[in-house]
Amino acid sequence: LVVYPLDDEELDEYLRAEASRLEVPHVNAMEGPLGALRRRFGAPAGAGRQDEGERWMDAVLDEDPTVFVVSDTTGDLAGLATRAALERLSAPSSALVDTMTVCPEVTSLEEVTLIAQRAFATGSVVIFSFASPGLSRYMRMQCERLKVVYADLLQPVLVSMEQYLEYPFVGVPGGLELGSIDDASARWTVHEV
Repeated sequence: LVVYPLDDEELDEYLRAEASRLEVPHVNAMEGPLGALRRRFGAPAGAGRQDEGERWMDAVLDEDPTVFVVSDTTGDLAGLATRAALERLSAPSSALVDTMTVCPEVTSLEEVTLIAQRAFATGSVVIFSFASPGLSRYMRMQCERLKVVYADLLQPVLVSMEQYLEYPFVGVPGGLELGSIDDASARWTVHEV
């Protein structure tokens, strides 16, 4: 099994072709974040454009969009992957977004719902890494319900490992917690990009 974080399209295509030719299971961990950012903000100059709905959304939003980086632990892995994807897609003279909002230690359904609602209200993207398949599925459902563009960083890797090892991952840390949502956003930090 080859898990790689490539943000170079040409090298990614080469690795995919070689892995397929050799029948080696493989997954590009950067595929999700790059795809989500392209869907929401458009590809780099000359490679595509936003659709009418996205241009309309940008025109009516009161707040500038951000990228919500969400994790059931520190958010460091998801933050590094998001930063790399933003650097890959940003033009030299302008960034796709000015900030990313890191939401660490997210373990409650209420906080997942709050993040999805904030992302919807600001026209933002959600990139998340949850070890818990249930929490990951709930985030996907909330984002899809609200039409928020998202990427799941960790579950595609875990599923590939499960298939390769022919053994389900069990005893996954993290999970669902019922708790107060009152102080959840106090843990969130905004970082300039």
